[in-house]
Amino acid sequence: MECKIILRWEMIDMADYTEELEQKLLEAKKEKEEADKRLLDIEIVLGWVSISTLLVFTFVAEFFTMQPWLIVSLLAIGLIIFLIGILNCIKIEQVAGYYECQKCNHKYVPTYWAVLWAPHFNRTRYMECPSCKEKSWQKKVISK
Repeated sequence: MECKIILRWEMIDMADYTEELEQKLLEAKKEKEEADKRLLDIEIVLGWVSISTLLVFTFVAEFFTMQPWLIVSLLAIGLIIFLIGILNCIKIEQVAGYYECQKCNHKYVPTYWAVLWAPHFNRTRYMECPSCKEKSWQKKVISK
């Protein structure tokens, strides 16, 4: 009797199972890395759009003559758009790829709150590693 397994909606013979499984896992890893790179590109665009929106709304409220309630409304809307955009950028930063500890080289996905409150420069954040429990500047990497 010939045994078959369904892997990603494809029938695979048991004889070829190990080789096919390794190939599918490598393909899935590559697809995840490409998706993470696209997400990080989207993060940059979203960040610039959020900042630009706030600046434009602030400029309009400051330099055009209008009633005070309209000025406050423009600033509030600009700030809300900015905050929503930046908080979503931080979420993308958290889930796309991994952070690598500079002390023990452990790669992990931190919590949203750890990413939100960590001091950072670009995509390097000062956080505590869950493996070695030491704080260091941890860089964003795409692959594990």
